[in-house]
Amino acid sequence: MGGWDIGVVPASLTGTTTSPLHADAISIAGTSAHPDEAFAVLTWLLGDPAPRALWSVAPAATSERAAWYANLGQTYPGVEGWEVADTMLRFPDVPSHQSDFPGFLPGQQRLAELSQLLSSEAGADLDVDAALDELQADPQAMADDAGEGS
Repeated sequence: MGGWDIGVVPASLTGTTTSPLHADAISIAGTSAHPDEAFAVLTWLLGDPAPRALWSVAPAATSERAAWYANLGQTYPGVEGWEVADTMLRFPDVPSHQSDFPGFLPGQQRLAELSQLLSSEAGADLDVDAALDELQADPQAMADDAGEGS
């Protein structure tokens, strides 16, 4: 089987290069009922790369990235050019493609659920027009819910 290579994301028509990054952040809510326990977990995550490997996200600490990419190379032995992914970290898309949809993660989940339903046997009898109408109404409700939580 031939190898795969990673390429640089092309520049836009205006000459701007961006990389659609997904930056996850962990924080402790000021209203947490268990701030000490949450801090202990956060400290554990920051101090031990093993649990972060399960999370499967690139480490923010540049000193840990070489090992992370080496692990990816073992998981995906046919892929080359991991250094390109690291270089593209310098070109985040700001604002993010997620920023216009406050309920982005629930929206993605809802879209995945509909996709799974359409791919299942139950999808054969689905009123697709009604399901799409419902899906179109869902993002507003999700955005409203996200606004209430902030």
